[in-house]
Amino acid sequence: MEGEGREGEEIEGEEVDAMEKPGLLVRFGRGGGEIQSSSVRKGAPETLPGSVSSLSGHINLLLALKLPQRPPSLQIFIKLQGVCRPAPLLFAFKPSLLEGLSLLLYAVALKNSKFFKFSASMGYNPCVSFFHLTVEVSETHAEFLSESLYALGSLGQEWRESHLLSMPGIHAPPPGKMQIVSFFKTLHAAKKALRAAQNQWNAQLVALVFEEDKDWSLAWRKHIRATETQHLWVGPPWLEPSPGKHVLYVEPKMAFGTGDHPTTRLCLEEIDTFCSAFPKARVLDVGTGTGILGMAACKLGAHHALGTDNDSVALAHARENIQLNKIDTMQVSDAELRQIRESFELVVANIFANALAELAEELCKKTLKCLVISGILGPQSAELEMRFLQLGMQLDAKREFEEWVCLRFKPPGP
Repeated sequence: MEGEGREGEEIEGEEVDAMEKPGLLVRFGRGGGEIQSSSVRKGAPETLPGSVSSLSGHINLLLALKLPQRPPSLQIFIKLQGVCRPAPLLFAFKPSLLEGLSLLLYAVALKNSKFFKFSASMGYNPCVSFFHLTVEVSETHAEFLSESLYALGSLGQEWRESHLLSMPGIHAPPPGKMQIVSFFKTLHAAKKALRAAQNQWNAQLVALVFEEDKDWSLAWRKHIRATETQHLWVGPPWLEPSPGKHVLYVEPKMAFGTGDHPTTRLCLEEIDTFCSAFPKARVLDVGTGTGILGMAACKLGAHHALGTDNDSVALAHARENIQLNKIDTMQVSDAELRQIRESFELVVANIFANALAELAEELCKKTLKCLVISGILGPQSAELEMRFLQLGMQLDAKREFEEWVCLRFKPPGP
């Protein structure tokens, strides 16, 4: 299906077409509208200008913009040239027109960096349809094939490497092979690219499918589910809460904790049980993320809750959720655990196992009645359990959900 197009307002490079639909489209790419992103080549700098971080050899360009939850959607496609090779990157935001223009100015500012070479255009397109062509090729031919596919009209690519963990439902290629997923506007272009890949680079067809037109700024919502305990409903603002329960809204953003992860669910159930038995308790939520566990305690009758986190983005998100739920009995802080002098009837820490081990002594010191820890995979639980037992805590309960474990301790005493 060839989309009707119109020229975007050009900032730099050749003109780029954009389908005429409501929404704001910003493309960063090579001239001609080729949409790419990158992973680092060997010998490339470890960090690049523009809020760039390196993770497992891949570069993620994170534009940390606080944008309101309203249409139109903004899609950003990025190609870092010179030090990079193509790999997938797509961000979907929903800014106002003024914020979108501000982002374009930001792009122009980055353009002066010696590491960046890109063009930007503005058009309208919140919904996009593509033909996905997936081919498998030897690693030695992958980059040559990638460039060939771009020359034949590929709008973007995803690389699947044998040594990297694949997403659920995706089969990784065998050792020595690479899978390249390319996106094309038309079936004709995809088939032409497939023939060239097979004839020139001996590539094998894995799949050729059509991705139906959808608004990607909203499509992710279907994956967010509500969580319920005996007295509490937790979910995003667009879902209808169950009647007769305390309602806690959590806006999914960058911080961890929307309620549907097994560890969060286990902790919520423990909080529900404790607050039913000990109303007006003081609660400490270590590694608060979205603030979900501390807010849940407040909704269930806690006197007050304190959430701590060393991530400024998480703290900002937690404050937004506290305001969204009109909770005035919870505060959040970036203070280290050892700096907090208060003790709490209930201490909850849903963080990584290594952090739990490191903070074990302080967690025990802060606990008056009950300590709940999670974020623990099954094989990690025995070692952590022993760590807290050696500090004098008594194991009160051990619960498992899927591959995750939640441990409940109580301080020594009668």
